[in-house]
Amino acid sequence: MTGIRKFKLKQYPTGVNRSSAGAIETVQPPTTHADPIATAMEQAEADVPKLLMPKAVAAMLGLTERTLERWRITGEGPRYVKLSRSTVRYLREDVSAFVTANLRANTAQ
Repeated sequence: MTGIRKFKLKQYPTGVNRSSAGAIETVQPPTTHADPIATAMEQAEADVPKLLMPKAVAAMLGLTERTLERWRITGEGPRYVKLSRSTVRYLREDVSAFVTANLRANTAQ
């Protein structure tokens, strides 16, 4: 028979090694030592609140981005964060508070 022989590799569960003698041994994941820089970065990321873009907020509220822009000018909409001259973001908690503050039971309110 000439040519390339086809064969299938045996699949073993993750974390299991097959030694040359045929015995199966479990492999422990390598232990990692706490890196102070990585720990500090994870803590900093946990402390930074999740900011939403105006497009996402508009979609959540069923509005246009232009309406949110107009509300920022008139002070009607949810509170926002101005990161730079042209960058605006919203805190999820502020959008939720805005929705909660505008709940109405009937049209007389």
